[in-house]
Amino acid sequence: WVLTQTPPERQVALFSATMPSVIRRVAQTHLREPVEIHIRSKTTTATNIRQRYWLVAGASKLEALTRLLEAETFDGMLIFARTKLATAELAEKLAARGFAAAALNGDLDQKQRERTVARLKDGTLDIVVATDVAARGLDVERISHVVNYDIPTDTESYVHRIGRTGRAGRSGEAILFVSPRERHLLKAIERATRQVIEPMALPSDEVLQDKRLQRFQQALLDVLGDDSLTQALGHLQALVERIERDQQLPAPRIAAALAHLLQKEKPALVPPAARPGRSTTSATVPAGPAPAVERSASPGARPRRPPAARVEEGPSYPPRLPSADSTDRPPVLPPASATVTAPKSELPPAASPLQAPSPPAGKPMRERRRKDEEPMETFRVEVGEQHGVKAAHLVGAIANEAGLEGQYIGRIEILGDHSLVDLPVGMPRKIFRDLQKAWVVGQQLRISRVGAAGSEPPAPHKTGKRPGSRRD
Repeated sequence: WVLTQTPPERQVALFSATMPSVIRRVAQTHLREPVEIHIRSKTTTATNIRQRYWLVAGASKLEALTRLLEAETFDGMLIFARTKLATAELAEKLAARGFAAAALNGDLDQKQRERTVARLKDGTLDIVVATDVAARGLDVERISHVVNYDIPTDTESYVHRIGRTGRAGRSGEAILFVSPRERHLLKAIERATRQVIEPMALPSDEVLQDKRLQRFQQALLDVLGDDSLTQALGHLQALVERIERDQQLPAPRIAAALAHLLQKEKPALVPPAARPGRSTTSATVPAGPAPAVERSASPGARPRRPPAARVEEGPSYPPRLPSADSTDRPPVLPPASATVTAPKSELPPAASPLQAPSPPAGKPMRERRRKDEEPMETFRVEVGEQHGVKAAHLVGAIANEAGLEGQYIGRIEILGDHSLVDLPVGMPRKIFRDLQKAWVVGQQLRISRVGAAGSEPPAPHKTGKRPGSRRD
């Protein structure tokens, strides 16, 4: 519209980092005999940007992002999410975890956006969570890292995203989160950019602990080197000397107690039980009756599943089952992270060989399912309370590995050295094997059915091809 309002005799120059068909159409329509000038290069992205990807597995994306923020040394960071709502939610969660983060999206007016960018430039803000549109053309020298929290669906968006760092000859870091179902998008990006994106591993607990201790030590040194705090430190030092004299305690131990008080909210020392490779056999496990399957007359036999559980392995998991009022509506389950406590009168009956063992006293389980829900079966995973696992960790691992939406994950009960999870029946063999090898808080899930430890799902139920039917 603007170009149509200009005089016929005019001079127009068109600049674009990329030349998609939409921009090329503008040039062909409104320019006179245009000449395209471009610089040929071996890659479409700057070679001074180090590109890495993390395959989403074993931990939730938020937990992985938190670890990266603690372990990576960055000045300013730009995180890309797919939707405006996702940017606001992620920025809020990062701020709750102690990071200086804010959202940048189309819901903000121009003054708010300018204020957010100004805060990022002057250093009062370290992390901006943005959408593609809001961050287009953003040029801030402090941005040393770009994180693609949600992988872009087209390669040009990826090029524009990581172009926010490594500008004017500076180096930059680009990190891409890729779920197993999005690997084809990763391959498409590598083909388009003509660069191999290297995989990366999440920082270990030891690395995380070292980083926290280094930051804490630097914070102490900064306080000791601040001349304006000399008088305040003198009064506190007199207090420490008095405690040392009256209680006969060494000064280093008093300092350690003060450091512990200071780090109650976010301890620098990672709990030993959460470190990978640590033995947890010495942990105390609540005593209770053995599972009913151990008293079976034929312990080596695989328990037969009820007829309702015989579902063919198909292209989707979980399969949709017909309901009374709709044949296509998926079942709606309660949130997996919700804590549901049922009255004693509503507790389920005693466990059968295919049910989970009874929980310890004071921790009743809710009913397995309502009649309008997807048929569920109980699985055991070898990670529990003593490992520091939370329901969110299990939901993230199962959702990422199985490609299963959170609404399909049922009751989660975290016990001493293991946890119980209700999942829809008919789990495909491949997903079962992937979940067995998945890691959560430094522990392998090693998932198994309750009552058939270590067993895989049975072969799909074969049916003859009926006339007029088709196979999906």
